[in-house]
Amino acid sequence: MRFRFRNLGPIRDGELELGRLTILVGRNNTGKTWVLNALYGFFQPWRNVTARDEFERNPELAELLAFLREGAAAH
Repeated sequence: MRFRFRNLGPIRDGELELGRLTILVGRNNTGKTWVLNALYGFFQPWRNVTARDEFERNPELAELLAFLREGAAAH
């Protein structure tokens, strides 16, 4: 899953591809927390989706749901 960030805190233009394990490293004040907050804001509503069967019928959404389930199980 790939995300593109533009004008997010100190990040003018950047991409991030999430894998099974993604680690953000870098100097202070370079946008790591901005990225994490943006991802949290994107994924949080999907954790409580009640119509999960709709997601499972759509291949692209099923992949997203599987990714979210893995993340939820890790916490």
